[in-house]
Amino acid sequence: MSTSEKRSRSSRSTRKARKPKTVTPGSLRSAEALASNYTFVLSPHAEEGFMGQFIEFPGVWGFARTPEACFVETRSLLVSTIGAMIDEGEVLPSPASDDNRSKQVNIRLTELEKLRIEAVARQMGFRSISDYIRAAALSKPA
Repeated sequence: MSTSEKRSRSSRSTRKARKPKTVTPGSLRSAEALASNYTFVLSPHAEEGFMGQFIEFPGVWGFARTPEACFVETRSLLVSTIGAMIDEGEVLPSPASDDNRSKQVNIRLTELEKLRIEAVARQMGFRSISDYIRAAALSKPA
């Protein structure tokens, strides 16, 4: 595997290839502080060694040969993503540790609507329709 191929594989992020003009230094400082609130998950990966992901950001993940390098890589991607979201005025997801969701909303869908939403949610890396709908709804300014 070539070096450039390794680099592109280890820096993957499926947040639809977000390319902010430039993340401002102030946003990066804020993002650095906020990143520690999110929950990191490390999984073995057959080809890359390890895959890291922050559960609140299902589209942000990194790969590395060691757990430590994987954490550093994935956290760096998270900080960049948070910084870009701040600069673009997007709402950040609530940390999983704040998971005190006690209210429920029910919606009626056709079978086709449900299948389409599930497909989009999976494609974007969400664990459930609920996570996808919550993120989509809360990412829009009020």
